[in-house]
Amino acid sequence: MIDTKLNHDQITKLMIEIEAGWNKRCRDKGYQIYNSRHEGLGVLAEEYHELLEAIRKPGTSLLRAEALDCVIPLLHLIASIDTGQMEW
Repeated sequence: MIDTKLNHDQITKLMIEIEAGWNKRCRDKGYQIYNSRHEGLGVLAEEYHELLEAIRKPGTSLLRAEALDCVIPLLHLIASIDTGQMEW
């Protein structure tokens, strides 16, 4: 079992990368909330399936990119929920 721990600098770098991904998503697709929890789940499911495909391939760069792509719809879903305006 590997007992390697993440350090603060690694986490900070990752959070900056996540913020950049979030900002790119908003620039590309706008700031609209998900209309429903099902829409959010659908977007996440699509990204998750791409992550599953990446897990089966050699190397880690695609896997890392697809994992990051799963974070953005989760943030969007949380932000959409927090508006209190999302339909069921």
